[in-house]
Amino acid sequence: GLARLVALAALASLVAGCGPDLPANRSDEPAGTTGPAVILTGDFPDPTVVRDGDTYYMTHSSFSRVPGLLIWRSTDLYNWQPVTHALRRHVGNVWAPDLVQHGDLYYLYFPAAGTNWVTTASSAEGPWSDPVDLGVGGIDPGHVSDPDGRRYLHLNAGRAVELAADGLSVVGKPAKVYDGWNYPAEWVTECFCLESPKLLRRGGVLPPHVRAGRNRGTIDVSHGRVGTLEIALRSVGEQPVQSRSPHLEPSGVVVVEGAWNPYRGS
Repeated sequence: GLARLVALAALASLVAGCGPDLPANRSDEPAGTTGPAVILTGDFPDPTVVRDGDTYYMTHSSFSRVPGLLIWRSTDLYNWQPVTHALRRHVGNVWAPDLVQHGDLYYLYFPAAGTNWVTTASSAEGPWSDPVDLGVGGIDPGHVSDPDGRRYLHLNAGRAVELAADGLSVVGKPAKVYDGWNYPAEWVTECFCLESPKLLRRGGVLPPHVRAGRNRGTIDVSHGRVGTLEIALRSVGEQPVQSRSPHLEPSGVVVVEGAWNPYRGS
């Protein structure tokens, strides 16, 4: 009856506000385990991680789910607890977001419905603002700031656009800034697709990480400090797995290893 409907509505509201009832960690491997490990099982692709002190926050593609952009918290990168959602209304199919901290705010950039959006919060645990449409197309946004404080959003196809100082609008139009690496023609990939641009500050330099191939073969490319090229190929099917870089994983996932850490923002 009516009482049951009211109870179900209240329960749905509670779940939407507090995050889904998911296990904090579905890996059987203890914290401190080295090498690849399954930390979550389920539909959580395209993760983006940011570190704030001793705490890590992560989100991922949420597609058409509402609420979307589930925020997770961890102190060891293995055990994760869902804490809140950053997106409370439907704006389109959300893929491959970028979570960063810049100044006193967290920013979450994401593509949906043919444009890119941004939402902000003073704490990664919320509350998050209503998303703002940046009015610029492209996918796989990657935020970065230069030493002078100017901010940019890198996009697929080797393009980038300058952001306003507050990060909530763009200055001008996207421009081509990177042509990518023409890997050998005999490598089996779906297409030459420059995607998932991510820039991380290390020792005063910003080597770009991009994905140049898709699906059957994925090539992650990084220009290092002295101009050397590091390549990691993860292949499914005909080719063996080849790897000569400890820093990269497919789809722009950054592995914490040695001096490399998730990009903190500025």
